[in-house]
Amino acid sequence: MAEVLVLVHRSCASSYKLYKELLSRGLLGRVRLVPVRGPEYGGRLVWSVPWLLYNGEPAGSDPLDPGVVEAAVEGSGLEPPADPVEAFMEAVLHSSAASSLVALNYSLEPVLSEDLAKAALHTPLTGVDPREVLARVRAEAGGLVEEWSVKIGRALAMGFVRELWWSRGGSLGPEDVERAVEGGLFRLWLLAKASLGRSGLPGDPRFKPNPIVEEAESFLSRVGSILAGRVEREQREILGDEEWGKIAG
Repeated sequence: MAEVLVLVHRSCASSYKLYKELLSRGLLGRVRLVPVRGPEYGGRLVWSVPWLLYNGEPAGSDPLDPGVVEAAVEGSGLEPPADPVEAFMEAVLHSSAASSLVALNYSLEPVLSEDLAKAALHTPLTGVDPREVLARVRAEAGGLVEEWSVKIGRALAMGFVRELWWSRGGSLGPEDVERAVEGGLFRLWLLAKASLGRSGLPGDPRFKPNPIVEEAESFLSRVGSILAGRVEREQREILGDEEWGKIAG
């Protein structure tokens, strides 16, 4: 029987939604939900949560459809994604680690990871060769970065507000987000978010704005208070669920 394991985090809305859906399908007893405690699991980088492992191989990442987990549990195959490049880019978009690397470097080169591609393409269940897809992504990289700039910028803006809310102990005033952006905190956050030590930083780390960063900062300045309210509702619901807390730690 295949080992099916999903790495989750208590604060993650996608992990929480998946937990609820697996519960409603009666699958929780057949899947191990494991709280992630570090950037690696089993010696491999965890790019995002929820993160599906099928016999130790990456098989799914955020956004993770419960049907993919069910297929893994049943040991049945899946049809390959209709657009493998788009599937990979969706995985990049939903990984704050990957999207921050793309934003800081304005390049896909730092995220052309075979494990991330395996997860995005559900390789153990679809048989899609991640190396072939990565070769296509590399060939189209310039256009893809430009095409996905707005989406990545806005996703990072939401991630920034969420972590700002955490850093303030779970409270943000109406003007706090805008002031943080004006004070350069988004750029500081991005430098820290995209690096481990100095790994992930451009050779010259002095900040150079690009379309992704400009979109993120503009979006934060326009709707920061709305995003703060969304984060408040999201996090209070998730962190307030005691049964979920017992599972996700």
